[in-house]
Parts: sequence; C-alpha cells; structure tokens
Amino acid sequence: MCGNPPWDKLQMEDEKWFVGKNMDIVNAANQSVRKKKIAELEEKNPLLYENYISAYTDISSQSNYVKNSGRFPLTACGKIDLYPLFAELCLRFSKESWGLVLPTGIAVNDSNKAFFAKLVDENRLISLYDFENREALFDIHRMFKFCLLTAGKAQEAPREVSGGFYLTRLDHLLDPRRIYSLQTSDFARLNPNTKTCPVFRTSRDAKLTAKIYRNSTILLNEQNGENPWSVRFGSMFNMSTDSHLFRTYTQLSESGAKYEAPNFNLDGEIYVPLYEGKMIWHYNHHYGTWPTEGDRPNTIDTPAIEELSNSSSCIMPWYWVPMSEVKNRLVKTDRQGNVIWKWNHKWNLIYRGLTNATNERTFICSLIPDAFGVGHSATLLYAECGTMPGTIFSAMLTSIVFDYSVRQKVGGTNMSTYFVKQFPVLTPDQITEEWRFEIVKRVAKLCYFNHDLDGWAEELWAELTPEQRTELPQLGNKEPFIYNPEKRAVWQAELDAIFAHLYGLTTEDLRYILDPEDVCGEGCINETFRVLKDNEIRQYGEYRTKRLVMDAWYKFGYDRGL
Repeated sequence: MCGNPPWDKLQMEDEKWFVGKNMDIVNAANQSVRKKKIAELEEKNPLLYENYISAYTDISSQSNYVKNSGRFPLTACGKIDLYPLFAELCLRFSKESWGLVLPTGIAVNDSNKAFFAKLVDENRLISLYDFENREALFDIHRMFKFCLLTAGKAQEAPREVSGGFYLTRLDHLLDPRRIYSLQTSDFARLNPNTKTCPVFRTSRDAKLTAKIYRNSTILLNEQNGENPWSVRFGSMFNMSTDSHLFRTYTQLSESGAKYEAPNFNLDGEIYVPLYEGKMIWHYNHHYGTWPTEGDRPNTIDTPAIEELSNSSSCIMPWYWVPMSEVKNRLVKTDRQGNVIWKWNHKWNLIYRGLTNATNERTFICSLIPDAFGVGHSATLLYAECGTMPGTIFSAMLTSIVFDYSVRQKVGGTNMSTYFVKQFPVLTPDQITEEWRFEIVKRVAKLCYFNHDLDGWAEELWAELTPEQRTELPQLGNKEPFIYNPEKRAVWQAELDAIFAHLYGLTTEDLRYILDPEDVCGEGCINETFRVLKDNEIRQYGEYRTKRLVMDAWYKFGYDRGL
C-alpha cells in the first residue's frame, strides 16, 4: 500500500474561510475582534452567517467522529491533521510493507508520538527520508518539509532504519554522505519520552549527537521522573483567546492612561509590557522593540547600541496587559482556592516558540523581569532550583554545543515542549565547582545591563559568597554593566568553550560544530552554523564566533588533540 494522502487540517480556520467572502473579517486585528464581527453577521448578512455555521458544524462533527469513534487511537489528539489518520489506516490495513508521502511532522510532532512510537517499539520502521521543498519538488511553500515513510510488519528483532534529513533532490537518496542508519533501539535513547525521530543531516552528526547524549541526561524524563534542574514549563497569555486583555500604546493613550515607562497607569490599573518571542535574544531581553503607532509590523528592530547602553532605557512592546493578570498567572490554586504552586522569584526564563534548525541560532532564551507578561510565542521555563543554579542553567541552554544538539532534534519550526524536555543537559553535579562561579560571573555581565533586572541581580547577590561578591559589586550596588558588544562577544565565547568542555567535546568536535569545513574540507555537505558564519563574515569580515570560541578553548587549556 502506498500513496500521498491529504495534508489539510480538520479544523475551522475562520480567517481562511472568509477570504473572498468578507475581507473585513479576514483583516480583523485579532481573533477576539474577528469573533465579534462574525457574530454581527447574523443580522448584517444572514445567508453568509448560515453558510459559516453550516461549515463550522460539518467540521466539528467530523472532528468529533475522529476523536471519539475509537478508529484512530494513535493519531486523533490535539488539532487534527488528516495525514496521520491516513497513516494509521495504512498501519491497520497492511499485512506487509507500506509507504506514504507525508509532512515530516508524522515523525517529529508530539501529536503523532504514539503512532511513531508504535513503529519503533514493534520494529516496523524501515526508512524515513525527509525533504525540504527548496527545489520545488511540490507546488507548496519552499520551506515546507515532507518525508517518504516506509514501514513493515511487526518483528521481534530490531531493524536497521535507513534515514536522511534536509534532502532537497531525489538523487540525494543515493548519496552515502547524506543517508545513515540507526537501530530502532537507538530512538529510545535519543528521545526516551516520545520515541520520535531524531533529525540528523549526516552520519557524523548522528555519531556526535549520540556522544553528547552519552555524556549528559535529558531535561525532563517522563519515563522515570528525572528532572535535574527542577524545571516546570508554563505559558501565560494566549495571543488569540486572551487578546481582550491586550492594549496597544494608542489604545491606552486615547483612554487617558499615563505612561510611566515601561508601564501605563489607567485609573490605578497598572498595565505592563507583554513579551513576545521575537523580543529576546541570547543574554538580551531588549532585543526587539515595537513602534508606538501605525499598523503592527511583521518584523521589529533591535534598539541601537546607544539605547542598549542606557541602563534606564525601557523596552517598547506592541501590547500591554494588566499587572494583576500577570500576577494571577504566576500562581496555581486548587478548586478550593488553596495555593498549590507559586513562582517566588523576581525574574523569569523564557524561550522562543518559533524557530528553525537552519536559522543563525535555534534555541533562543533569555532572562526577563517577572513583572512583565509573556505571550504564547514564548514559553516560560520555571527553574525552581534557585537563582544561581538557574543562572548556570540559562547559560547552558544558550551555549553553542547545546544549540548544535537542538538542531539535530527539531524537524519543524515549533520549539514544542516535548522537544525541549528531551534536549541533552548536564546535571548540576556535572558543573564542577571551579567553573560554577566563572559561568555565573560572565552571565551576570551579559544579562545585567538594565535596571529592569534589578530583582534578578538582588537575588543572585544574595546567593553569592562574600569572596564572590568582591568580584561582582555591581550586583549589590544595583549598577548594571555597560552594554559593550565587543566584551559581550568574548564573554559569550568563553561560556561556549566552558560548556563544550563540560559536555566532553574534543578539539575536533568543537571545530566541527563551529565550522564543518575546518574538519571535513571545503565544500562538504555538513552544515551546523552556516548562517551564523555567513552573517559574521559580512558584518565583521571574519567568522568571529569561531575565532573567539577557539581562543577561549585554548586559553582554558581544553585542547585534547585533534
């Protein structure tokens, strides 16, 4: 059995449905406004409203059948896609082998983990070849990823699975540098929670990633409960369903609110900035700033160095939200109103929800003040291990060796929680005493450049020893470090070298991660941080990160041969 099933979603998408029918609804500012306009159709355009309700009812009925009929126990979860349903039918109907052309999500998405785990656990998976549509194999977006999935009947013995990712042409299937083999038993070691497919560009990447996993553990193991950094995942505001709480600069100003940077005061109700994923970068919680008028842009600018160097400057979000709502979301209660969890720190750690393994960097996280809201384009990571351990933890997540590992695991554009739980992290015990403060010292200099992180600085100061305080008096005095791009590049490179050492890398391993051509020769197909390299060559005339990281590596005496 083989085929190419539909790739559509089984859900009502209001914005798409009204294209060509009512552009006022299509162009609504957000989902909350769109719902109001749809409700108004019942009087303004009864026929269109009736057609909409009919379409909505049809899709709801189909979705209800799929979820509750019992025919799709492996794939009928979350927002329903059609292609996994067809894959599950093939699994049930085929006695021997079968193959389908499907979005790569069949192997890497959390909603399909039960299905893919069955292929792995029963040793059914034969091959999986992932393609990027950059060369227009299909008439779809060039960034779309799809795969050729082949499976067979269940067997006791592990299968050798043939795989390849980031292929762009059919002849890449014949290129031994791009195609590698894994045992079905390897999937459980690399992705123990989901048993989804690891994403490797080459066989060398597969070997190096396996080494990193042998030298570490995963962030949160759902099989045995291991959680070395005591992390808890959270979200605060949904950009659609909570949009009725949001206010723009113009809306607040026209309502008579007083701007008290970075907040607004509207008749005693304090509105605080709402962080979105694109507003952060590594060690920079002021990375993106929005305009205060006009239409909402698709891209935003990074403040000038002069503004970043002003320790009293404030970020400018697009939306503000009530501080009372932010505080409510940092507390969990039971049905009787008893507090069962509360975030007690003056800082939060967030990471971007949208990403790509081919971007300049893939895992983007940052510390932010706790008194700010966070939209669902960023996820909160509550590290309940203390401020100093949390500081070390954030540095590890920002390191280039961690980011390299992330690139081998992320097959799409969403940094889903189930991915993050399975990323390789060092345990606190693996961060040796001699390097703990060296890490904290550099993170403090990188993060504390603005007074809005005074709360974090205060907590970190409280956990330092008297001797350590003599090296970081700025924290105790609440005098942020000057934002100096050149010094920041050196400090971050030193952190990259430290964590590469702690993860057990050799000199050749690190050289490969930074630039595969240094190890494999010019023109090799291996890619790690090509976009970072190209960007820095254009901006600085050299691959600065590589030079600074290797300088730090040798300075610290980490050279272990080639």
